[in-house]
Amino acid sequence: MKAYNKTPGALALLLASLAGISMTVEAQLAKPAVKLTAAQSLEKLRSMKYEGLGFPDFGFMVTPAEYRSTYSDQPIFKLKTDFPKKLPSKKPDFLDIDFQKEPLKYIEAVRAYAFEGNVIGNSDPNVPNDGTSGDNWNPFLNKSAQWYHIPWLHMTPPSGFPPNGGTEGFRGFIKEAPISRYQLGPDQLSDDYSVYAITLVNDFAGYSMGKMWGDPQMPDVTVLDKRFPGGGFPIGTVFAKLLFTDAPETSKGDKVDYLETNPLTWKGYITKDWNSPTRIVKDLHLLQMDISVRDARADQPGLSGWVFGTFVYNGKVGNPNRFMNLVPSGLMWGNDPQVNAPNQVINAPNLYEPFKKPVTKTTVNPDLKQSVIFADQKHLPPQHLGYGNRLNGPADLTTSSCMSCHNAAQFPQIAPLVAIQTGIKPSDPKWMDFFKNIPCGKASDPNGYSTDFSFQVAMALTNFFQAKSEALQGQWSGEYIASELPIHRAGPDDVKKAAQAHEK
Repeated sequence: MKAYNKTPGALALLLASLAGISMTVEAQLAKPAVKLTAAQSLEKLRSMKYEGLGFPDFGFMVTPAEYRSTYSDQPIFKLKTDFPKKLPSKKPDFLDIDFQKEPLKYIEAVRAYAFEGNVIGNSDPNVPNDGTSGDNWNPFLNKSAQWYHIPWLHMTPPSGFPPNGGTEGFRGFIKEAPISRYQLGPDQLSDDYSVYAITLVNDFAGYSMGKMWGDPQMPDVTVLDKRFPGGGFPIGTVFAKLLFTDAPETSKGDKVDYLETNPLTWKGYITKDWNSPTRIVKDLHLLQMDISVRDARADQPGLSGWVFGTFVYNGKVGNPNRFMNLVPSGLMWGNDPQVNAPNQVINAPNLYEPFKKPVTKTTVNPDLKQSVIFADQKHLPPQHLGYGNRLNGPADLTTSSCMSCHNAAQFPQIAPLVAIQTGIKPSDPKWMDFFKNIPCGKASDPNGYSTDFSFQVAMALTNFFQAKSEALQGQWSGEYIASELPIHRAGPDDVKKAAQAHEK
């Protein structure tokens, strides 16, 4: 199957964006539709011309002919970027819940907030919803609240992260992370799986995105940096990210029982494996949901201003509304920078083969005071967690945590994301630099602009400016101020390289 990308180069993509051309037009015309009058067809074309403010909807898709003949029952992703021009006045009701005193109630309320209008049946577990309808996670159909997408994730530069990345055209998936052997459970033997994600941001985050991308030809990179007036995401900002994986494949002898029972499955036009440039249509199963909230209570001294939470899908819960099979895993509002403890689950931590010993039980580190793991949840599958048993989801690393990774988000990406990329070990005092509580809106390296804990925003800016540099055939002096690193989190290949370097 051949990838259909009408504007494959960064130059063409940029020129299409600057000209206000959305890839939605051709994609929507390819979809069988109710017969329209000539006037209705003209009006539809006019409306599509301006959708997305000139941002491409996706970068990779099957050909229109293949879509019509084989996949016409699947949705076509459309980017929503009609960001609000005024800061919303009504903050989410869940901000009345004390996340430290009632963390489970808080994270469940955030889930309900994210599902309202974005999921068929909202948060009612008894409403039949197998998740397959294109009406799920489609902010254009939300009549209750305004949610948006982050633009400029449709392509990845040749040297960028992830390899051969870019948004696909069915659901808007972007490539997120590779999966190591045993990462999802003791019966997951292969390590050639990947994780793909689709994120929605609420109206408070949308307000900041509107300020950043008010001019689609020149984003304002200062918007999320608190060194500049009004910098940073406002209180009330919510990110909700669904993560899917192509694991397990029974033909490989693999099993992940909590994903195989009552799975929530979407099709995606994804690469054959993590490093492959070839795309195929494949089933992806809901694995995880991450939420992040800008909460004023987390602004107290020594914290970061953000609250992060993770859910894990377990089909064995058996709710008819399969989105409600997402089980709360944990909540964190700080990195516990004083706790440098080895990972209690994996005994070392074994930095070079972190999943050599499969996890069969979720273990809580009692020394952590700025997070909570819901290990007593009846339906929570065993979790490997992060460094020192900090919160991390099944798709994430054992040598990091939700917050420690996002601490480093900035543009350009000067600081490494995780300690293992630097070659240092937990015994080195610099290791704990990756677990500081950095205030929101503060760049981890002052030579860059903060993107306020959002790597997707950092990736979007990187994609845009690399494409623009190619289009204009020029460079900027700022590129020479500090060495830029690719936005990159460690995976199986990086672990192997680190092990080889360590052996030398």
